[in-house]
Amino acid sequence: MAWKDLVRAVALGVPVLVAGGCGDTATIVQHRLIGEACARDSDCGSASFSCDTSMAGGYCKKDCRNDFDCPSEGVCVFTTDATLGACYKRCISGGECRTSSDLVCRDHTTAGVIATHDFCGEAQPSLHGDGGSPD
Repeated sequence: MAWKDLVRAVALGVPVLVAGGCGDTATIVQHRLIGEACARDSDCGSASFSCDTSMAGGYCKKDCRNDFDCPSEGVCVFTTDATLGACYKRCISGGECRTSSDLVCRDHTTAGVIATHDFCGEAQPSLHGDGGSPD
């Protein structure tokens, strides 16, 4: 990413994470917030961001192992048998979720789900073999 692109992204309020380390020049860019509608992975960002097209309107996610792997609007959600979770949008009430896509604020204490906070997801989730996250 060129310096002027980085400055423009920051000025627009787009979260930009830069991975550091010896010889590591990878840049991770988030294009849309977790839980926003999408049609393809590149809509959501680079690297570990993805678009879950099995959910109505698409749903931007990011792979995670804990909440610290998620952007501030997200919470890491696992199914009980998964080793890798997915970041879902945090919520307190259903009004924070995309109701046009039939998303609701899911209780994080739901059986079969491991999360530290309620999250926006489908009312009647179907579990896919996509890293063990509820959809």
